[in-house]
Amino acid sequence: MPSAAAPTQRQLSKGEMIFRQGDPGHCMYIMLQGRVRLILGEPGRERELTTFQTGDFFGELAVLSGEPRSASAEVTEDATVLEIGPETFQMMVHDDLAIVRRIMEVQGQRVARTNQPIQELSKRLRTVGVAVVCLRALRAGATSLSLADLEKRSGLAGASLSETTSSLEQLGAGRVEGSQWIFATPDADVKFLDAMSKLSAGE
Repeated sequence: MPSAAAPTQRQLSKGEMIFRQGDPGHCMYIMLQGRVRLILGEPGRERELTTFQTGDFFGELAVLSGEPRSASAEVTEDATVLEIGPETFQMMVHDDLAIVRRIMEVQGQRVARTNQPIQELSKRLRTVGVAVVCLRALRAGATSLSLADLEKRSGLAGASLSETTSSLEQLGAGRVEGSQWIFATPDADVKFLDAMSKLSAGE
């Protein structure tokens, strides 16, 4: 095992970028004080993934994998961090299994938090897809579709289809009656378009 340089304490100011998405991952960080947020996306269109504060650590995934940074880290409150280089990090992981377990626990929690918005987005996209199917049927002169036909046209089935029709029903864009999905209302096309707009906006 190579000799390791001592961890470096860094003072960071609000607004400072610690690293950016795509940068090489040469070190990890432990928060001593302040706040740092992890963001994804282009400037002006960023999405906040999580916030780190005293006692948290971040940046370890790029050090472990050798891959570029998967997100950017921005200081949101003047902060002090401990910067740990790859050799020191490797020694920590090699010598202390408790650290390995802690890293795995935190990674699991982060994946769960990341998956939640992805699942919500997938749900909205499925519902928009069903709305498009209904709008096409409506404009072709139909006033309803059987659930079996809706399943065939949308590619959804079971709980997924039930979830999407329930979402559209809550938005006033149709209703289930027996084995039929009914959308015969005077302004059904407007309701479907309005529902698609709200779903696309994440409402």
